[in-house]
Amino acid sequence: MSEGMITDKLTKTIFTGTVLFATGFLAVFPYFCTLAIRAMKGCCDVHIQK
Repeated sequence: MSEGMITDKLTKTIFTGTVLFATGFLAVFPYFCTLAIRAMKGCCDVHIQK
């Protein structure tokens, strides 16, 4: 294997990993935001009722 092929493979691997991470983050982020908003609403409701 030549050095160029190793570098090329490494670059592709890093690029693929970055794209997958970004896609996963964008898919999960709104879900966590929704959970956080629901949790905050729940806390506020509990404090208001007391």
